[in-house]
Amino acid sequence: MNDEEAVQIVHERTERYLEVMRAFTNGAEIQVRYKDPVGDEPIGWRDASCPVWSWFECQYRIKPIEPREFLLYPVSTPLKWGVDENVNAKGWGGAIKVREIIE
Repeated sequence: MNDEEAVQIVHERTERYLEVMRAFTNGAEIQVRYKDPVGDEPIGWRDASCPVWSWFECQYRIKPIEPREFLLYPVSTPLKWGVDENVNAKGWGGAIKVREIIE
């Protein structure tokens, strides 16, 4: 790797770090996972309410928004739909399980 390539890698890494840090200053929730000192795999993600930005020891990310799942079920004729957020509910004839798509 030449110096120019190394500088490019550092710039890209810094941009990723700044993206997460800017999101934090704008109110986004941040998660951290500590790098495993023995193995290659990081240890699971945890919420970080006050990150210390130790990029050498940790990885940080903007907390992903979990898609919601719910049931839509017919409640009358002409067809109107009700919502049940308990996706494990039983007994709703004709229910449709819906999972939100977040892009």
